[in-house]
Amino acid sequence: MTRRCVEPWCGSFGPIASKSRCLPRPGRSFVSDKVGQLQCAVLVLDIHLGKLSGFDLHDRLTLMGLSIPTIFMTGRDDSKSRERARRVDAKAYLIKPFEDDALIAAIVGALTGTRR
Repeated sequence: MTRRCVEPWCGSFGPIASKSRCLPRPGRSFVSDKVGQLQCAVLVLDIHLGKLSGFDLHDRLTLMGLSIPTIFMTGRDDSKSRERARRVDAKAYLIKPFEDDALIAAIVGALTGTRR
């Protein structure tokens, strides 16, 4: 989901090394005229994406001035991740494996402003 939303405008930054991430290269500005074109109602981010975490992606989007309700998911739950999700006002924090209904409920909650 996230990748589909971010990829259309990431070319303006030049993608970093990984194919799965489209974020500004180190040292480049996070500000772009393309930011306003991002049309996502909800972000669903895995916390452990590799070199860059879902939290890092969320932080970068926030620095770009985007405020998108975010759902974090992880297969490696820990108190540090739960606390960080709480601090960034995550709309849900899902622990893998989870049922499809849990994700659907989290998305509906994020869209309606209800925390799950």
